[in-house]
Amino acid sequence: MMAALVQRWRDATAENARLRFALPLVAVLLFLFAWQELHRFRTGLENEASDERSQLARVESLRGQDIWIERAVETERVLMAARARLPNVRTPGLAQAAVQNELRALIQALGDIRPPQIDAQQVSGEALPSGVIQIRATMSAAVPPRKAMELLQRLENGTALTRVESVEIRGGVNPGVRLAYSRYFRQSDEEARE
Repeated sequence: MMAALVQRWRDATAENARLRFALPLVAVLLFLFAWQELHRFRTGLENEASDERSQLARVESLRGQDIWIERAVETERVLMAARARLPNVRTPGLAQAAVQNELRALIQALGDIRPPQIDAQQVSGEALPSGVIQIRATMSAAVPPRKAMELLQRLENGTALTRVESVEIRGGVNPGVRLAYSRYFRQSDEEARE
């Protein structure tokens, strides 16, 4: 069967001059295409090898530098200091209550001021380390600007880790303050294990 096909192919090429001319041309084009693809593949491999060599050179240049160890130690020290500033709570609800009570106490310490509007909610996020609770509180109170600044200073001077997110102080006929801030707590070990 194969011999018959080969014989038919030879007979067709012997009879047709265009086919005899086209076959070598097709073979040359296929060879050039294959050579071009191999060249492109080799160039890609060379580029990858060059990138890996430069990456290796960068990594090797860092070898033996004690600055990275010092930075890691300093980062660990800062992290431990920040964790030490986090008060312990057993539940997120107790953390919310602590924030609300603190704001009420700060407002009462300012003198004869109407009770503020306070909202405290737990913020859940993947960016928080394990065992850390973030409570975001918002407060609105009819406070004169000077007392609003005093309130803000008391919040910032506290020992707990606090981040003031926004403050709006109004003077004039209707003085007041709008405050949004976050307070961080550490969930006690007993509750975290459960």
